[in-house]
Amino acid sequence: MNISIKQLRAFVTVADSQSFTKAANTLFFTQSALSVLVKELEDEVGFRLLDRTTRQVVLSDSGRDFYQLAQKLLDEFQAVIRDTSDIAMLRRGVVRVGATEAVASSLVVPAIAAYERSQPGINVRLVDTLVSSMFNALRSGEVDFVIGPDSIQDSQFDSALHMEPLLTSPFLVWSLPSHPLASGKRVTWQQLLRNDLIIPTMDFTTQLIPLVQQHLGNEVVDRALTVTTATRRRVTNITTALSMVKAGLGVTIAAEYISPLASAFGLEGRPLVKPSLKRMVTLYSRQGRSLSPAAEAFAEFFRSFLKDRKNA
Repeated sequence: MNISIKQLRAFVTVADSQSFTKAANTLFFTQSALSVLVKELEDEVGFRLLDRTTRQVVLSDSGRDFYQLAQKLLDEFQAVIRDTSDIAMLRRGVVRVGATEAVASSLVVPAIAAYERSQPGINVRLVDTLVSSMFNALRSGEVDFVIGPDSIQDSQFDSALHMEPLLTSPFLVWSLPSHPLASGKRVTWQQLLRNDLIIPTMDFTTQLIPLVQQHLGNEVVDRALTVTTATRRRVTNITTALSMVKAGLGVTIAAEYISPLASAFGLEGRPLVKPSLKRMVTLYSRQGRSLSPAAEAFAEFFRSFLKDRKNA
């Protein structure tokens, strides 16, 4: 059958008003156009829906049963229209955001809390991921986009993904307030490497140390890393590193944007200089795939959230 919503609405309106004339006025149709719609519907279903007399129009026996189905279909169609409008107007929807541990706890979670206060109908779901596997959920469609650091291996990134830089954050040394490195306004890499160090393994060796070697020289850095009596503890998660620093086992390095997380551990940060290095926070999405209205709105909110946080 090829039945249209327009035909169903014409039939139900005539049945409710028991008059083609009244129904035509209600729907702003001509009476002849309305009659054609009802006749087309009767031809599709294969039986008479309305019994017409000179004085009124009433449902046939079969039409009475069909009326219930037609009314249900129209109600469901209106519900779909309302739901679609709610999605477009951001009154409802689901956003699935992937984020690495440090970015999630320091940036994304506060943004979600602020966003849901202003858009209570939008459900923002956080999927926390490891840096090494943060693109898996994106490629599979489990998340709408991923927010994470730009320190990735080239083999992990491909043409199917799009990256948008959001925030540049300098590296800091994080320590207890009582630690000697906290007494100054900044810390040099040479000072840092003489101390017990909690090393985040994500890119310390592959990206940070080569940049420091370019500034200080390979021999100076290699000697500081290997000959010194200071301890070197390697960890994967930033919360583990901060916990170890809090326990007095050394100091660690991380981007400035983790300051809310570091503060929760009672730690203080000092700029790491000579050289000064920075970390980029990036939004990754699927190339050529549009975001839902809710996901696009949250992404835009997150951009503004980062700007406001930077200017605060």
